[in-house]
Amino acid sequence: MDPMQQIWDKVATVAEGGEKLVVYQNDYDLVYLYANGFVDAEKFSLEAWLEAFASSKQKAGGYRVTHAQWMEKKKFRYAGFVDKPFDPSRLKDAEYSEAEFATLLADYLVPSTWLKTSSIPQVLKNYQSAGKFKNGKYIVDQAVKNDFAKMLQRFPSPLRVLQIDVHGMPKGMSQASGSTSHSSQFTQTVDAGEKAFKKLEALFQSPIKQKESAASNAATTTLKDLLKAKRRPPTGRV
Repeated sequence: MDPMQQIWDKVATVAEGGEKLVVYQNDYDLVYLYANGFVDAEKFSLEAWLEAFASSKQKAGGYRVTHAQWMEKKKFRYAGFVDKPFDPSRLKDAEYSEAEFATLLADYLVPSTWLKTSSIPQVLKNYQSAGKFKNGKYIVDQAVKNDFAKMLQRFPSPLRVLQIDVHGMPKGMSQASGSTSHSSQFTQTVDAGEKAFKKLEALFQSPIKQKESAASNAATTTLKDLLKAKRRPPTGRV
């Protein structure tokens, strides 16, 4: 059965007049779905996701979504291979050319955070100003890895939340952040993601399949290792 139909069968309720509807109380419900990996955020912006519900919005607030309107949202749903979340603590201390460092940012930090590809030139300048650029090479050391970890903690993308829900939080993250406090913003984000995904998993009524990554099993990982793992044929879908 179509996963979207399965969701409908589980969450639609009979409203006044006998019509079955999916009811959202406010924009927050829709934002929650987006932020927790239900929508393919690489293809669709949050604005596009909210706009897709314009025809269902009520004057008094909230949304009343008919079956036809719900099924139209199928194109937004994330359905693909789920990599293990990027763990900067496993990166090997090394020097990177500008092209290599930009690739690291574009392929791993950008998809995992709210950082935009267009911001990469500024990020490169920031690391140059911070003394992490010497003799034409960018230096990736513990300080840089900690900086990556903070970005992942503070601004996790919807895809990263989904990856953590499927595979669990990287073990090295708490070490990189220097804190394991359950009151941290990252922990709160993960908890919210876990709750959301458990709900979605139950609705889909299908096992969550994982894509294995050899790089995640290594004590130290190079950019070459990451790119090699990225090119391997995937093993599962959600």
